[in-house]
Amino acid sequence: MTFFNQKEEVIQIELTQYGKYLISRGKWKPAYYAFFDDDVIYDGRYAGVTETNAVGVERIKTTPRVKTQYVFTGIEEQVKKNLELIKETKINFDSALLTPKSDKHYVLSQRIGSSILGDKNAPAFSINLLKGQISSSTIMQTGDMPNLKIPLLELENTSYTLSSQRPNIDSGDINSFNTPVTFNDGTSIYVKDDYLLIDIKEDNVEDLMKNFDIEMFIVETDAETGEENYTQLYFDQAFEDYKNGILLDPEKMSIEDQKYIEDQKTQDQLRAQNYFNITTDYQIDKNLICKLINKMDNKNSSQYDPGFECDDVMSREATVEKDRRLETLYDPSLTEKDIKKC
Repeated sequence: MTFFNQKEEVIQIELTQYGKYLISRGKWKPAYYAFFDDDVIYDGRYAGVTETNAVGVERIKTTPRVKTQYVFTGIEEQVKKNLELIKETKINFDSALLTPKSDKHYVLSQRIGSSILGDKNAPAFSINLLKGQISSSTIMQTGDMPNLKIPLLELENTSYTLSSQRPNIDSGDINSFNTPVTFNDGTSIYVKDDYLLIDIKEDNVEDLMKNFDIEMFIVETDAETGEENYTQLYFDQAFEDYKNGILLDPEKMSIEDQKYIEDQKTQDQLRAQNYFNITTDYQIDKNLICKLINKMDNKNSSQYDPGFECDDVMSREATVEKDRRLETLYDPSLTEKDIKKC
C-alpha cells in the first residue's frame, strides 16, 4: 500500500478480481461510477483539531492520500472457501468470483449521493405499503460491520393457503388460487398466494427512471454466537448462459441447451429467482394497484398518487370483463352443470 505522489499522480483505477474475470470472458461492461470520501475529515473538530476554514481547506488538499486498494480479503483463503462451496453445489463458478461480503460492507459502503441543484431539502425516501404491514423499524444497521445509517423495516410475514380440494373463489378476493399442482395419482393441491406490494419513492433527487437497485440476502443466525451472517443472492443477467465454456445465444438456443441452462440455474442456491418472484414498475398490473387503493380508507387513498388514473384503468377492465362474459355465453366447452349455475 503506497501514497499518491501529489506532484505527478491524480487518479488510479484498479480492477477487482471479479472485474478481471469479466474481462477474460468478454463480459466486462461498466455501467456507472461513484465517488467516496471516507478518508476525508472535513470538520477538524471530529479529530480534536481547532482550525479556521482556510486552514481546513489547505489540510484537506495537502493530506497524503492512499492509492486504490482493490483486495480486502486473503485471496488464497477466499479461493479455498469458494472451491468447497462449488463442490457442495451451493454456488456456481460465477458466483464464487463475486465480491466477498466483507469487501462490500467494510469498505466503499457509503458513496457520495446527489440531490437536485438548488433544492435545500436533503434526499429522502417515501414508502407506502399497498399490501402488507410494517411490524417494526430501526434507523441504524448494526452488527459485525461498521454501523451504517440504513433504515431497516421489519414486515409481517406473508402466508400461503394450501387446499387439497377445489376452493370456492371469492370474486372480490385479490389473492387468487394458482393453477393446481396435479400428481401422478390424480390428486391436486391448490395454492393461494400472498405477496407484498411496496411503493418506494426518492424525493428531492433527479428522477432518472432507474433510481433504485434491488438486493436480496439470506440471513442465517449462528446458533453458538448469535451472529447474523448475510449471503447475497443474485439475479439473472442477459447473455450470461454458458455451456462447456461457450456463450449461448438465447434466440438460437436448442431445447437441449435450454433444459441444461434451466437445470443449472435451478440448482444454484444463490439465484434470487429460486426464492422469490419480483416484479417492478410497469411489470405490476395496474388493475391490482387500483383495487388495493380502493381498499384503503378515504384519507389514505386520497393522498396516494399511483402515477395514473385508476378510473380509466378500472373502466377498461370492466369493458374487458364484459366482453369476456359475452364470449363465455357461447363457449362450446360449457356443460349443462355450468349453465345451471348461471
